[in-house]
Amino acid sequence: MDHLFDPEDYTQAIPKKEDPFPPGYFKGKPRPDRDNEDIKRLVVEECMEDVLEWFNEEKDEEEQEEIREQLLDVLDDFSDGYEMAKTLEDRHFWDANSSLVELLDGVSSHEVHGKAVLAWIRDNDVKPKLAVGAQVKVKKWSHDKDTLDGEIIKISEDGRYTVFIPSQGHVRSGCGTHGQIFDWEEVEALNPAA
Repeated sequence: MDHLFDPEDYTQAIPKKEDPFPPGYFKGKPRPDRDNEDIKRLVVEECMEDVLEWFNEEKDEEEQEEIREQLLDVLDDFSDGYEMAKTLEDRHFWDANSSLVELLDGVSSHEVHGKAVLAWIRDNDVKPKLAVGAQVKVKKWSHDKDTLDGEIIKISEDGRYTVFIPSQGHVRSGCGTHGQIFDWEEVEALNPAA
């Protein structure tokens, strides 16, 4: 049967973005977090073209670098487009409007951070050490000394476990919270084999 549309032809015609984290980029480094400077800079770079278009005037290299730094400044504080625009207006005297708010609403480190974590897993050949059903202990918050007992109910390829913790009111089915998500390295076996 002849096909008018071959998905393979289509995907080859789409220019591929350069991998922001080429192989080896995270080798020997700790898991990247959302506050990682490289991640924040990539987020800013992803929106720069739209921001420069919003200004509706040519900006030289020095002005563009100043815009980048100002975006980095507010990226630390907010993920909401309105708050970011308002802060750019207050701190850096931008003439914010609804178009800027809409543009900044789309600015998020979530996707870039996810790509960074996958690159870190690839570069360090990180694998989950525990299986679904394993009885584990976790810290409710990273700074806690006390641990909670639970059971791994899901392993995600993005380097995280979902842990069912009865003492937290988690439910196995129906409505309610089914588990809490933890990075692989934050979870320990409850009774490690001696």
